[in-house]
Amino acid sequence: MVDNNIINVSIIIPFKNAEKTIDRCLCSIFEMAYQSYEIILVENNSTDNSRSIAKSLRKKFGQQLSSKIISETKPGPAAARNTGARVAQGRYLAFTDADCVADKNWLTDSVKVFDDDSIAAVAGNIEGFKSSNLVECFHGLFTLQGLKVSKTFESFTLDSGGFSTTNLIVRKDVFDQIRGFDEDLLRFGEDHDLCARIYRAGYKIKSIPGGTIYHIHRREISSTWEQSYYFGSGHGTLLKRCFDRYLLIGAGPLTVRSAQVPIRAWIDFDSADKKMALLILLSLFYWPLSVFIILYVMYLSWLVIRKSKSANIKIDIIQCPIIAALLLFKSFAMSAGRIQSGIKNRVICF
Repeated sequence: MVDNNIINVSIIIPFKNAEKTIDRCLCSIFEMAYQSYEIILVENNSTDNSRSIAKSLRKKFGQQLSSKIISETKPGPAAARNTGARVAQGRYLAFTDADCVADKNWLTDSVKVFDDDSIAAVAGNIEGFKSSNLVECFHGLFTLQGLKVSKTFESFTLDSGGFSTTNLIVRKDVFDQIRGFDEDLLRFGEDHDLCARIYRAGYKIKSIPGGTIYHIHRREISSTWEQSYYFGSGHGTLLKRCFDRYLLIGAGPLTVRSAQVPIRAWIDFDSADKKMALLILLSLFYWPLSVFIILYVMYLSWLVIRKSKSANIKIDIIQCPIIAALLLFKSFAMSAGRIQSGIKNRVICF
């Protein structure tokens, strides 16, 4: 049993209607090699059996660890995580989600990186959990990808320096200093906003190729649209909150950045849907150019093959165009969210 006096890490897991995944999540944590930790489960208005499942697992493994289940009725993972942090005893706050599975060396690999007082947070690797259908397979290739490199970041630039709370470990003293997550951000963006405020407080964040968390991805098209749309909608909010003036035009090697222009704008020409839209538009003016639409789909299919080999995910060649279509679908959903949030926040974001 873990001695509360030597708890080094507090693992904080918010959950809402997570009955399909929370058992797998908790069992993976109980099997970790690291020992000096506690688990704080924060139930956030669940209407299914996830709390009962968590209670039964806590009872089963109760002799092996310090754990507690608390409730937070204010909606949103930011509020739930802050509630967990307030009762945490550890020096480090390890954030993950109920739809995640921890590698047995997650904390062992991550905590040792805090060897410099300037490092306030460590972002470990994120990979997709084994997929059961084509949609999950797609997300395993193109959603919540870890950087897989050791790199220290000193600033948030919209497309760099922000990390997901799927796998983020933060020093508690720094977390308290910057007053935790902003609870006004109910669905997406609260994690990157936290990273931006860590940098503003004078600290750094380090990414590592180890310390892996496996994410159980969405299985349905509808939830893929919802997740992607809200990911995109968080971009306009971050642009407004984190910058007084900033221009970012994403265009591969021709990317432009400037903090001198008197506007806030983030235009992403790298997204697959915008490239496809341009090709369709050009083909309407001159139909022979429509061959480039086919060539672009072939390129996306090749990209799927390349990423699947890199990730060691087996897919059939006939599935590649379908996954490429899902990439376009996700890209379009994110652009829709970006445009909506740009209008709402009075910034340029598409």
